Amino acid sequence: MTSSDLIIDDISHSYSHHKGNMIHTLKDLNLRICKSTITGIVGPSGCGKSTLLKIIGEIIKPSKGSVRFSDGSSLKNKCSFVFQDFALFPWRNVYKNVAFPLEIQKINEKKQTIIIHKYLKLVGLTKFKDRFIYQLSGGMKQRVAIARALAQRVPILLMDEPFSSLDELTRRRMQDELLRIQSSEKKTILFVTHSIDEAIYLSDVV
Repeated sequence: MTSSDLIIDDISHSYSHHKGNMIHTLKDLNLRICKSTITGIVGPSGCGKSTLLKIIGEIIKPSKGSVRFSDGSSLKNKCSFVFQDFALFPWRNVYKNVAFPLEIQKINEKKQTIIIHKYLKLVGLTKFKDRFIYQLSGGMKQRVAIARALAQRVPILLMDEPFSSLDELTRRRMQDELLRIQSSEKKTILFVTHSIDEAIYLSDVV
């Protein structure tokens, strides 16, 4: 795991509208994200928040610029995502959902078990490991998604409005959960939200 800051260097992104016009979602963006901090990203719909996360996570390519660590190393396979809609597999139970990225990495079953139990314990779901997704509350589903992202054991966690679909009380509990997890894991977290209050509460920098 790298101990370097994240450098967003002169990033721009645009795409062609169906009428032929170019839409600019990001332009000449420069940021330095300090390691092991939570950076809140706030803005109106359509301003490029999710686009930035996708560029950092190498889901899409920027039209210009680059993203790298301050030591010059690449972000390839260094990011994990937590999405607004949980993005869990309903045909898998909690344990198997968290196991999915480890299976992709071809980690042996013995090591998988150690990693999965570690993160289920961290998010408070050890007793629910055999439950299927439809048997969980919204907050529990999001904790599964966070455990799965943490199980990838990468330094950067990209969170795209992860709590926006939750009721207010559950959302507040999940905010506290995230701060507790961060105190243990020390990830570099980029957190997209429409809530200024949430950004202020969670973030080291907004």
